[in-house]
Amino acid sequence: SPPGSILVIMGGSDTYGVTPRVVSNLKNLPDWINIETVIGPNFRHHQELTDARSRISREINIREGVSNLIEVMADSDIIVCGGGITLFEATALGIPSITIANETHEIQVAEWFKNQGASFHAGFHRDNFTERLLSSLSLLISDRDLYTSMASKGLSLVDNHGLERVVATLRGYHA
Repeated sequence: SPPGSILVIMGGSDTYGVTPRVVSNLKNLPDWINIETVIGPNFRHHQELTDARSRISREINIREGVSNLIEVMADSDIIVCGGGITLFEATALGIPSITIANETHEIQVAEWFKNQGASFHAGFHRDNFTERLLSSLSLLISDRDLYTSMASKGLSLVDNHGLERVVATLRGYHA
């Protein structure tokens, strides 16, 4: 079956108010797709998000104060996120993502994941990312082989053993 849920999560603060911009662009997705967004504790764009949500004629679940973000992410089929930690978490869960870089240093990370085949990169938040966002969503929803390939590629890139490697490296410095 095609992907049925999209999670929009742009970090704990979403400094530049990308979430409302993404939400306002999801108005024409099929009704059977569940759209959810998680906003973090430092989110300051409530009015813009409320306005964006009211301009579209579909339900969007907005979650705040989520205690287990990984659980919410794991219940999603596609994640729209920045180029930070959430991108790594989505990849480790085998969930294809579409990135919108919030900071300039995230562009290189997002491009790397795109070049590896685990993610799409819609662009920098200051640029017009709408067309790339919507075309990427359309591809992920309509092309099951592409979706499966991106999920598998993601799982092969992030092995969830980073902590052990960091500890081993740190122990090596104290030997």
